Amino acid sequence: MIDDSILNKVIACPNNGKQEYQCTVAFKIIADELQFYKAKKLPIPRFCPNCRHYQRFKYVNPLRIWQRTCMCDNSHTHHTGPCTIEFETSYSPERPEKIYCEQCYNQEVY
Repeated sequence: MIDDSILNKVIACPNNGKQEYQCTVAFKIIADELQFYKAKKLPIPRFCPNCRHYQRFKYVNPLRIWQRTCMCDNSHTHHTGPCTIEFETSYSPERPEKIYCEQCYNQEVY
């Protein structure tokens, strides 16, 4: 368990000033932040706030749209065999997720 003495310390960010993250090199934990981490039983962050912010963007789809075809190969009421409906999506063709059209998705889920 981290005690309140961490509030008086400067924590070095492992990215050490990398420009791609606009790293601030070091940061401090404030009392409210420490209270939140303790309440949620979270570890103290290792990276500065800017680095954490930019690292979250890795999980966000890019601002781009791709033309895709439904990947459903089950028979549904609107098609037999593989579905051929085309649509636009923010999921690139290189992504591993299966992408369904709205009708196939609804029939698979409900």
